[in-house]
Amino acid sequence: MPRSAAVVLYPGCVIFEIAAVVELLARSCEVNYFAPDRNVHCASNGARLLPHGSYSDLAARTVDCVLVPGGNPDSILEPGSANECLFGASRQGALMAGICAGNLVLARAGLLVGRRATHNS
Repeated sequence: MPRSAAVVLYPGCVIFEIAAVVELLARSCEVNYFAPDRNVHCASNGARLLPHGSYSDLAARTVDCVLVPGGNPDSILEPGSANECLFGASRQGALMAGICAGNLVLARAGLLVGRRATHNS
């Protein structure tokens, strides 16, 4: 089975921060995008991305890694709307990666407790 990577999209995320990583990942694995719902996601640069599914869909899948881009994660931090899919992927052994403020999403979900992590602040 080919490896798979999931990108967690949210309002205010900055796509250019993960563009190079996704380009490299796509060479060796299937990359799918997941948004709070299945609606078209408008990226910070105006690009429109059609997600492969919602956060609930991601929670039901097995992936090898999850990438959370930076940007303004306020839309998913307080409600914790991405927590279930992040917890599920982590429990299944997925590599969790956050870029810039994406680390805040992982930290707020409690996935960095007891782990070494860095951030640019």
